[in-house]
Amino acid sequence: MYYYDSFRRTRNWFRIKRYRIRNKYQTRWIHKFNPDKAVYYSAIENIKMPKRITPENYMKLSEAFIRVDNTLAFGVSRQLIINVLTKMERMDNKIASKFLSDSGYSKARGRTMHTCEIIELCQLLEIILDKVKNDKAYEQNQNELVEGFIDLLPKEIKNFEENIDKVIAEMEKNSYEYR
Repeated sequence: MYYYDSFRRTRNWFRIKRYRIRNKYQTRWIHKFNPDKAVYYSAIENIKMPKRITPENYMKLSEAFIRVDNTLAFGVSRQLIINVLTKMERMDNKIASKFLSDSGYSKARGRTMHTCEIIELCQLLEIILDKVKNDKAYEQNQNELVEGFIDLLPKEIKNFEENIDKVIAEMEKNSYEYR
């Protein structure tokens, strides 16, 4: 019984080793002699598109997002997005606290200053837009939300940079409310 198990383990070890060696040399050959056919799996796996945001609105959001991301020292933070959507009267406290907690940080400073990705912004906008039931109102509401967000985002940066230290200090004082 033990002899059979050791034989099986040894045989599987050789198979795995042979498989890894073959893949290593095969990928080396492809990269050396046929680089056009090389597939970079990490790049393909990282391409994500929003599910319900239209491609036109996604392009508008991404252009505005990149423009603002380049101007700020720490990138587009979650608190900035919350501030913009609150001024538009589209964000309530429940969605805002969930959006902050999704950052993965436990301290208030990390949650508010942590940069946000464009796909996370699109997911947040989809959650806000899910309150609308019919499709015509959904598309019209989506266009209004995206246009308003793009218009208000650059204007909110100045207020955000001036008031962020006060907001974080208040959050750290009342840390039990935001955990």
